[in-house]
Amino acid sequence: MNSAEEVKVAFRRWLEGFNARDSDVMIAEMHFPHLRLARTQFDSWDTPADWLAGHDALTEKLLAED
Repeated sequence: MNSAEEVKVAFRRWLEGFNARDSDVMIAEMHFPHLRLARTQFDSWDTPADWLAGHDALTEKLLAED
């Protein structure tokens, strides 16, 4: 498998975790410190615990959309 295919497989694993709201699966596919570009702003998390602090709030927002 080439590196482009490896990235796609890793993203699919992360996405399955996201859709299941399984933070352990998502964290297993992330590197820390973790950076995310959203619109024109970077967010960063130094540790999995930092990322988890906001994860539950996002889950609540997503559940409220149903």
